[in-house]
Amino acid sequence: MLTISRQTAKRFLYQKKVAPLYKNTLQLLSELEAIQLDPVSIVDKNHHLTASLRIPKL
Repeated sequence: MLTISRQTAKRFLYQKKVAPLYKNTLQLLSELEAIQLDPVSIVDKNHHLTASLRIPKL
């Protein structure tokens, strides 16, 4: 079985799937419809924050 690092897998997928479609990062960001930035887990995990905003207080 072949084992590769997560970084190597990311680089491979980026070079094969993303990079050929865009001239640069700015073009990629301008053509995306939305970018999701999740809060760092220092505050709390994202699914906990989302649930606390959507579930009414009792």
